[in-house]
Amino acid sequence: MYGRYLKGHEIEELISENKFSEAEEVDLAHLLKFKNERSLLIKIPSRICEKNPVDNFVWSKTKKNQDGTVAFRHQPRYMKIELFGTSVQSLKCTDLNDIFVHKQVFEYLDYTYSIYFTSSSGEIHICDAPIRKRLDKLEKEHIKTSILPMRSITHALKVANSSGIRVTRKQMANMARGVENVVYAKTGPRSKTSMVMVRELALAYPDTLWFQHDNNNLLTDITFVQVFEENCKIFLHSCPTQDQWNDWQIKVDSIKNGSDDFRKSEIKRILGQNPTGVIFPSRLNVDVTFNLGDVYVTAILGETKTFKTMASKKPRVLPLAYMLHATKSAHNHEKFATILKETFDKLQIPSEPRKIPCFILDGEVALENYPTILDTAAVRCDVHLLSLLRYEYAGKRAVEVAKPYLFGKMVNGKWKTGLLGVFDELTFQRRLKCFESRIDPKIVDWIEKNKAMLLESASAISKLRAGHLLQFSTNNANENFNAIIKTTVSKRFPVPELIRRLNSVFQEKHRECFLSALDGSEYVYFTLDLDGLSVDDRINAYSTAGLSSPCTLALNPPLRLAERFDLQKLYKEESHCANIQFQYELDDTYHLLDTTRNGRDKFIHVAHKNHNVECWNCGSTLPDFLCCHVIFVLCRLTQYEIDSYWSYQQQKTTRKQINAFPARSGSKISDRIGSKNSAQNHVRKIAEISSITVDTAPSPSSPTSSLRSVSPPPNGSFSASTPSAMCSTPLSSSDVSSSTSYRRKSDRSRKPIRKYTPSKRNDDSTSSGDSTVF
Repeated sequence: MYGRYLKGHEIEELISENKFSEAEEVDLAHLLKFKNERSLLIKIPSRICEKNPVDNFVWSKTKKNQDGTVAFRHQPRYMKIELFGTSVQSLKCTDLNDIFVHKQVFEYLDYTYSIYFTSSSGEIHICDAPIRKRLDKLEKEHIKTSILPMRSITHALKVANSSGIRVTRKQMANMARGVENVVYAKTGPRSKTSMVMVRELALAYPDTLWFQHDNNNLLTDITFVQVFEENCKIFLHSCPTQDQWNDWQIKVDSIKNGSDDFRKSEIKRILGQNPTGVIFPSRLNVDVTFNLGDVYVTAILGETKTFKTMASKKPRVLPLAYMLHATKSAHNHEKFATILKETFDKLQIPSEPRKIPCFILDGEVALENYPTILDTAAVRCDVHLLSLLRYEYAGKRAVEVAKPYLFGKMVNGKWKTGLLGVFDELTFQRRLKCFESRIDPKIVDWIEKNKAMLLESASAISKLRAGHLLQFSTNNANENFNAIIKTTVSKRFPVPELIRRLNSVFQEKHRECFLSALDGSEYVYFTLDLDGLSVDDRINAYSTAGLSSPCTLALNPPLRLAERFDLQKLYKEESHCANIQFQYELDDTYHLLDTTRNGRDKFIHVAHKNHNVECWNCGSTLPDFLCCHVIFVLCRLTQYEIDSYWSYQQQKTTRKQINAFPARSGSKISDRIGSKNSAQNHVRKIAEISSITVDTAPSPSSPTSSLRSVSPPPNGSFSASTPSAMCSTPLSSSDVSSSTSYRRKSDRSRKPIRKYTPSKRNDDSTSSGDSTVF
């Protein structure tokens, strides 16, 4: 035999002389013949054969590193040859284990021809395992056209096996991708939230919990809303007043109607006074987070100028509310936005009504309800605009070409604004006409269809009205906060546990701001100057910033402010304590009756054991505050028991979080037919993400001090005894489930370093060049 890849005229001779033996597959007998004779010529009918017949040799293989990158890629090489005047594509293959074993495969007329040969005298290793037979073309066509339509994968698998077709569930799922009318059942992890859990939650949150079940008493839908009024109050006090907002709109109108030189000089002057590029650092952000449980999590964040991060000097972002929802329906977001608006209206300052500057969105259609209901401007994230064009319309290369035309570019040291840097519709149309021939037609078509949206929420004039002096806007705050959430929620949890963990994350962020107001935080600082102020002046400063009265603050002992309040005074000033009644004490547990929940009685259990007093309803509240139930019990203890309790709290430490993503975080659930992957969020890494955990609990003002140095609990959502009441009402009919999620592997750049490189000068090379390292 030749011992090399054959040329076209040599293969024509073999075909003319009928040297190829016909078979239905390459079985073990053929391989043993090849081992003995070191050559094999075989042809298989193309209708029942793959492009490269299976024979237990490893002709292609990809190995990846632990981080997901490709370590090496071994694959055949495609070359064209001419047979009897017809151009035919040929595969030149090399075995991964025995590099001297080669195969040349091509399809001609109704057969797939395979030429096996060796380039040296090494021993050929034949795998003793039975050859795994793949589905032939006729079987695949029969499954796709007759078995899969109008059947689930499980049912189709049973029908195929009963028909004598050996097919696996994975093969059936792969073929189902190309069939539109396949009946898909629920996929991914089963719902962990049961009706028993939801009914218990409904007792604790009767006003903002909605759920629905089917006739079999199985949970089909759930929506839960949690609003943190203390954070909303801080955010609202950071917003501009209505008069300040109106003055700014008049200023923007004058800039818009002025000449180009006037615009540049005026914006440059204002930018000098506001180097951050934001006039009103009190913006709202909203985003949906995936893979935290069997529900979606929508979080709303509010920016506040009252607190800033110590490292970056940027305004601090506070979590205001979150919603757990089983579906992406728009009515869930409408309900959430309505509840948030009612909260803001309740906290509004009558003498100085505040105005929310803008809402930063990522472009999801259902999220557009928030700026509409809250009566504020919508600003689109620029990164998500590019991601939308890249994954849904034109592709990576087209977006890279269009990006400078959309957002601008630097030309000879001078910045030139793009299509979105306009102040009116006429300029928008003129610029689009100038460069529409230079960018992808799909992008031009998308711009023309979404012109109104771009002018209202993505142009320079829309962002200037929202208080953005610079053209670019992103929702990095949400992306970074999602990273913080996923350090605590490292895997999927049922709804009750997910609520507990999310509340822990939200309260930790709130606690940092309180501690910074008392000079007790190493990550956040209070922007108001409190040096030299008396205690009463400090209290007034806290009230101006939207903080509650000192009796609800997590007062830090070094400031000595807590010494102004003793335990009895805290008990008297805490309004909820008046509605608590002692029932009985049993096994170191105090049984109390609380009537603060809209007149509804609720039994509270407070345990007093091993020098600790813990409320089973509110959980661990120190070092943030004391809930009213703990205060009620402490008033009944002796001074020695109070001192022992404080000593126990002084020894407690909090666990520091690890700022890293879990393995499954960041991936999104597929919404497409089949199991085809959906696009990932654009991930942006910000180095200046401060930790939100405090290592040590607060210490008493003196070694012998009693609980007089402990502050009472804040009103609102921080105490589980005072959250908003919530109820259950039925909604929709779909089951709560989450699809399996995968990481998208699109646009992977490859720079091959070939392990086996054939000679390009001589087509007789025995090396196929099929092993490639990336």
